[in-house]
This record gives sequence, structure tokens and C-alpha cells, in this order.
Amino acid sequence: MSAVLSTNEGASGACSHQAEEMMDASGARYRVKSNKYGAKATSEEVLAASVLRLIGIPKSPEVKFMPVPDEQGGYSLKIASKRIEGFSDWGTFLLDHGKRFVDGSLREDYQRALDHFARCEEKAERILADNPRLDQELKHPKRSIEDLGLAEDVVLADALREYQAARKAQNVARDDMLNLLPGAFSQALLRAFYAAEVVGNWDFANHDRANTGWVVGALHGPGELPERLDAVSVDFGNSGMNGFKGKEKVASKQEMLVPARFDDPYFPTH
Repeated sequence: MSAVLSTNEGASGACSHQAEEMMDASGARYRVKSNKYGAKATSEEVLAASVLRLIGIPKSPEVKFMPVPDEQGGYSLKIASKRIEGFSDWGTFLLDHGKRFVDGSLREDYQRALDHFARCEEKAERILADNPRLDQELKHPKRSIEDLGLAEDVVLADALREYQAARKAQNVARDDMLNLLPGAFSQALLRAFYAAEVVGNWDFANHDRANTGWVVGALHGPGELPERLDAVSVDFGNSGMNGFKGKEKVASKQEMLVPARFDDPYFPTH
């Protein structure tokens, strides 16, 4: 790998670990990240992606190990995932591209769903503006109720519930958009879901619909399907033996029942 093109240190999107975009000598771009739970967790992630390619799942990402020198004179393992041309994650695609594929008679309904999503986004932003502490806490969203102190801070608890409600309404709006798309889009997601089951991917969608998306081929006119349409997962951090919070699956059944992030609409606040 050569130049670092960008760095993502946030906790959202297709990965909650810090990631960089890098380019190799041929010009191919890779998303490079560390799995903070160590070499075994990293190996499970790379293995899961490799299995999908081996069994012939269309457009599965090329994922490889990337040894990086560490401060102790040894090496740490990072994961390099090659960018897929034409890929857009599920959540982003619905907002930015979905409307062009909808039948003309349904386009107004799709626009209403987009408008509702935007209103909910504005509401969520207002809640954060009015509650600076919640805004600050969201910079590290993978914590428990006890860590947040919701029992003692009623104002924070109420603000979080309002924020969750706005995010839940956004998910409903995105689901409405998906249901308005031609059936081929849902069918592609279903095929990707069954493929994810092969490698035990417990985080197929993620709270922002960012772990799986569509690869769209050549486009035609509005309302027409592309020449090729595939859906594929791009994050395998909870695949293979990997469960949640650094545990193996057999030891993380309780974590499986509770959302990892407290801004998730289904995270219990009491």
C-alpha cells in the first residue's frame, strides 16, 4: 500500500473501528482498518470475506491481511478491503439514488418518504443542539445505561428517548423507500442475507444500513432496472467465531439481544 487518502475515526458507518483509505501501486483503493480485538478476530473477519469469494458470491469484496510494523519491533495485523466499483451502501443508496429506479406512479410516494426522513434528521439535529451533553456522549455510543447514568439524569434520558424516536422514524422511512423500489432490489438483499448466514455474519445491516449495499451496473432510463444488480456485505467484524464486544459467539448471546449503540432506536433506556 502507498498513500493514505483519508481517515475515518468516527463510530458510525460500516465499521466502528478507525479506518483509512489507501491506494496500492496499481491505483486500486482499499479501506484499511484494525480490529481492536486482536489477531484472532482479524483472522475470522478476513476468512469470512474470503469464503464468500470462494463460493462464488458476486461482487464479494477482496479482503486481505496487511501486516504493519508496531512500536515494539513486531507487527500488527490490519484488514485491507478493496473498494467495489459501483457499490453504495443500503442506507445511502435509498437516499441518493433510489428514486430514479421507482416506477413513475410511485415517485411521489418515494419523495414523501425522503421528505419525512429529512424532517426527522432536522428534529434529531435540534435535539442534539438543545442537549450538548447528549451530543458529546454520542461521540462514544457503545456504552451501557449504567455508564450513561440515565437513572440519575432524567433530562438526558428524555432527550435520548426523543432522539431514538427520530432515528426510528428515519428507519421506517427508509423501509418505505425500499418497499417502493422494484422487487429486484429486495431480492438481491435477500440473497446477500443468505450468503451472510453462511459465514455467520451477525451484523448484516447495522443501525445505519451501512454494512450491506448494492452494486449497480450500467444504467438506463428513469424507472428502469440497471443491466446488473447485486447486493453484497462489506463488513465482517461479527462473522465466523466473532460475536460482539470482542467475545466469541458462544459467549456473547446476551450482547446479541441488546443493540451495541445507545443511539440505536431499540436500545433500552430503562
